[in-house]
This record gives sequence, C-alpha cells and structure tokens, in this order.
Amino acid sequence: MATSPINDVTFGQALQISLDNYYDLLKTQTGGLSAKEYLQLKLVADSIDISEDKLASQHGYKWLSYHNVARRCDLSIEPVPVSGQIMTAMARLTQVYGEFLQKLREFATVRDLTGPEQKEVADITTDINYLRRQAMDLALADRVDWEVYATAYQLAIGNTSAYVQWSSAYGRLNEIQSKMGEIGTKDYRRRTILNRQYGDAHDKTIVDTEILFNSQGMKLRYPTFPDYEYPEGDIFSPGYLGALPPGSTAQYEDRWAIGTDKTLSYIKTGVQGAFRATFDRTTTKSTSISTDWGGSASASYAYVRVSASVSQHTAIQDEFNRGVSMVLSAESAFRANISYPSWFNPTLFSSHYVKENPQVFLDFFGENGSLRYYPTALILVRGFSITFTSTQNWTYDYKSHFSASGGGGFNAFGIGFGGSSSYSKDEHQHQVDQQNTSLTIKDDPSTIRFVGFAVLQNTVMRAAISDFQKKHLGNVFASATWEGKDSDGQKDGRRVRAKKNGRRVRAKKA
Repeated sequence: MATSPINDVTFGQALQISLDNYYDLLKTQTGGLSAKEYLQLKLVADSIDISEDKLASQHGYKWLSYHNVARRCDLSIEPVPVSGQIMTAMARLTQVYGEFLQKLREFATVRDLTGPEQKEVADITTDINYLRRQAMDLALADRVDWEVYATAYQLAIGNTSAYVQWSSAYGRLNEIQSKMGEIGTKDYRRRTILNRQYGDAHDKTIVDTEILFNSQGMKLRYPTFPDYEYPEGDIFSPGYLGALPPGSTAQYEDRWAIGTDKTLSYIKTGVQGAFRATFDRTTTKSTSISTDWGGSASASYAYVRVSASVSQHTAIQDEFNRGVSMVLSAESAFRANISYPSWFNPTLFSSHYVKENPQVFLDFFGENGSLRYYPTALILVRGFSITFTSTQNWTYDYKSHFSASGGGGFNAFGIGFGGSSSYSKDEHQHQVDQQNTSLTIKDDPSTIRFVGFAVLQNTVMRAAISDFQKKHLGNVFASATWEGKDSDGQKDGRRVRAKKNGRRVRAKKA
C-alpha cells in the first residue's frame, strides 16, 4: 500500500504564528542559552525510551535507557537552525571528532617523528579504521540473524552462552573477535611509536588526547536489548560493561561512553519547564530563528504537516483555515547538558595548527563543517500536547486518520503522531480528542521527545581567515571593512585599518 504524500498545513488566515514562536518558547522554558550557544530544532522529534527505576529482574532496562541517551548525545550537528535529518542518517560526533584528531596529530608529530614513523602511523590508522568498519558490519549482520534464531527457538535474546554457541557455529563472532584482536595489536604498535618526549607541550597534548580517545577504556559495551533480556542484567554497571570483550556483537554495541547531567528518573518524571502557551491573533510575529542564526536561517519551515491524500489534505486545510488559536503544553521541557568524558577536548579546535592551515580543516570548521557546531545539551520535552480552536466545529475524522493505529501521520512542530509513530516497552500511544470547535492531539504524559539540541558555535575558521586577510590584504581594500556579520548573524568583532597613500585609514562601519 503506497504511503500518502506529506503536505504542509497552514493554520488560520490572520495569524502570525510560526516555528519561531515555538523556538522562543523552548528557549525560555529550558533556561536560555549561553554565549555562542544556539538552539537547533528537530523536524523529526523522535521519542526516547526510558525505563522506570527498576532492576532488570523487575522488568527494568536502565542500561538500554543509558544507551538510548548516549546515541543521541553522539551526533554530529548540521550547521542549520532546523534539522530535517532522521537520527539514523546523522553522522556520529565521535566519528568526525576522531577524524579531526587524526588530522591534527599529523601536524603535531612532524617535528618529532621520522618520515618512516609518520607513514607507519598513518598506515596503521587506515588499517584500524577499515577493521572497525568490517567488525561493525559483521556485528550488525549477526544481530539480525541472532534475533531471528533466538525468537524461533524461544531463547532469551540476551543469553550470552546461547549466543556464543550459536554464533561460533553459524554466526560471525569468531570473525569479530579476530578483527578486534588485529585492532588491538595495531593500536599497541601505534601507541608505541607515538609515546615519546615532544619538544612542544601542545603537540604532546594533541597526541595524548588521540591516544586517550582510541583507548578501549573510554568505551562501554551498551546492551542492544532491554536489560531484563540478559540473565546478568541486574549486575550491569560501567565496570561490568567496560570489562566485556571489546567490539560490538549481536548483544552489545561498543561505543564511546557519553551521557548527560540528568538522571534517568529526572528525565522520566521531572516537571522542570512545564508550560502552557496560547498563540492567537494577539501573538506578535517572531523572527528569532533568523535573528539568532542569520544567513543560515534563510529557509521557511511549516509547523504543521500531514500525511494525507490530495482530497484529505484539501479537507484538512479548509478546516485549518478557520483556526483562531492554538495551545501548546507539556509536562516538562528541559535541557539535559551533555557530560563529555576526558576523550573530548574542544580546546583543540582552536589549535594554532588549525589557524595556520584553515584550508586543511575546512571539512571540520568551514561553512558546512562537521564540527562547526557541536552539541552541548539535548532539549527534551515530556507529555507534549497541542489544541487547535476553530470558529466552527471540526468535521474531518481526525481521530480515525491520526490515531496510533490510523494510516496517516500528523506532525506539529516536529513532533509526529499517527501512522509512523512507534511505541515500545515503557511508552504509551498518543491520543486524539475531537470535540466541537476543539481538536487536541497529545502524547501520553510519560512520552519523552528529543526536540532539539543546544549547540556551541566554533568560530576558529572565520577568525583564522579574517586574521590572514587583515595581515596580507589589509592595504588592498583601503576603504573596506573587515567588521560585519558572519553567516550566523553575529558580528565577528574585528576591524582592520588599511593604509592609503602611506596613512592608516580606519575601516568604515557596516
């Protein structure tokens, strides 16, 4: 059965409500932003499955919950104010950060490693990256096959003994372990070459940071299934999961440890930032997204979208044209600040090697660079609800179309309800309430949505290029200004004085 197209829906004909109003609301309710920090909204606000505070033997899954949080912390940021990417399509922060460390280390070791040593380290790094990809592909394939086998033979999917026996005979565990052994051997050789005295303390910091980042001790083997599926689930801990054999398998994912400053209980039941906001004809137009993000916010974004046929969309749009107000509410809205371990050292983004070689690091810090922004907090909302009020009764059957079992999908401010929504373990279905002139679509009070990021901007690239231009091009444009707004709407705070006829000329203000 073909899926219905996704269409924008406008609400009310005399209203000035936009995604900017929602942006303002979240900024206020989550405590604001620090200097150089921005709010990035998600147009696909997926739900996060968090367990109640119970042992695995009591049907809890605390460590799978930590895994669910870690997966969202470890995401590379698009340099845009509103991201339409689904989580599975986003690159990992650890991936691009590791690539940055490799590139930076190449500069740091030039003076202290011989040419052959530099080449050997580069070759080892290439080999390790390739082996890691192979091992992960094997683990993903094993996970699919093991889940089918365990279900067919009614085995506990977390039973390690049963999995080892099955995978050793029919799966890929031996291959995975072999490749992880190769990685360990090669990494030891790389560390042996890199561990030496360096003439420059900054070079030493770079090398030490990369060695720490690649250390297996910086990772945990997170369970890929609920804790209660594992016989040993009650004793899961950082020590236990860190001591498991390195590498991902069908039962565990080997990833860098990362989390937030909020406990699972706080995320699950906290009430900080609860809101109830009404938008109507008295609501003034907001331009906060473009004010904050400048040129990066050139696109316009619909705040209501539906999956419906042409005739269905026409009927829905006709009714929404008669809208007069909407109420957004939530049980909580808060920022969960990301707690980075020692392997993450953002001070290296301002290394003099980056400033002196900006073109080499464009992929990381250029206009579309993968590290131009990095996440500082998850923005989470629990129990989201939206109520639309019309001048006339709502007659379209929204309850049938957009219920959890319905065929259509309804998206409001990035939060999706309906056909594509999934509910599992400790989550509950959303509700649609249609009465006279009021239409309410709401999450269960326990449903937690990942609605965006607080992100920090890295301005090292723009500063490096500006400084280079001031130094070498300052007297080319005598009446020009180096001060102005960058593509994010922020003044770069720098001004150049050029020479004209041998005299210094103050640059004109923008």
